[in-house]
Amino acid sequence: MRPLPPADDPRVQALPDDLRPLVLAALAAMPPYYANRRDGYRLRVALWKEVLEAAGFPFNRFDYGRKILASAQYSERQKAVALLLADVPGVDPIEYPLHMRAWVQRQFLGLDPPGLLFDVVGEETLFDFFRVLAVKNKPAALGWVSSLPIGRRLEVIGELMLAGDCSDYDLSLLLAPLWPELKDEGRSWAPVYADRLLTFFEDARGGEIHTSFGPRLRGDLAITVLLALVRAEIPIEPRWDTLFEMCLVNVETVPWEIVEALPEVRRPLAVRRIAEGGDRNYLRRWGGPLVTVHALSSSRCARTDESARTV
Repeated sequence: MRPLPPADDPRVQALPDDLRPLVLAALAAMPPYYANRRDGYRLRVALWKEVLEAAGFPFNRFDYGRKILASAQYSERQKAVALLLADVPGVDPIEYPLHMRAWVQRQFLGLDPPGLLFDVVGEETLFDFFRVLAVKNKPAALGWVSSLPIGRRLEVIGELMLAGDCSDYDLSLLLAPLWPELKDEGRSWAPVYADRLLTFFEDARGGEIHTSFGPRLRGDLAITVLLALVRAEIPIEPRWDTLFEMCLVNVETVPWEIVEALPEVRRPLAVRRIAEGGDRNYLRRWGGPLVTVHALSSSRCARTDESARTV
């Protein structure tokens, strides 16, 4: 977790005199925004808008398919600000020719090794190919993802879900249909991705995994990662239990093998986390069956705990 650039950061000190105070004010607004997005949202937007426009970035309407300004095209002022933004998660400059997520911008600028999003598809990056096509013809974009082999599909959806410039909702709808055919294709992907999700989940700064539901991933992604572990016969490590907190789902569709794969003593908490993330509109319908199916496991665990205390 990189700290925000401090006032004495060489990149801040190297800013033009008219930009430096604007950037310092915008940086100072980020911690309150991380702490309370509702109260800090408007100030954060206003201050960074002032910075970006003073740096010379053109303002455009909200557009997922917007053209991202290549680093070779930056003016000196733009480059200075772009390099800073790469260490400031949560700015989300959707109305400017920059990537929304700081981690994507870091890869784009070459500050971190480029990942899958920057693989070449035709004459452009995978990311640009998908997000522009999704604006022009969303069914075609989703159809392209669905046509990929399962292993590659997991990797592509995983990256796009975190990139911010695509529809996480539409992508998440591609995951449940994948579950029946999933075998061990996620063996190398799932453990690494599960740990990566934890870093995003634990970093309260940028809301990098926020969705319209709040500070959690679309539930089907969390379930898919857990299911990929189970199908590849990889034990779900205790640290990955956090992923059950992200299961904002229709509980009736959960493949319960992800819970049954846990040691018995860890199952009740996982069930509780899934239930707390379930769609409340259908609570009466799924609540009863959920309790009935898993009450026995919970009672066995309770007896085991009681026996351990009396030994």
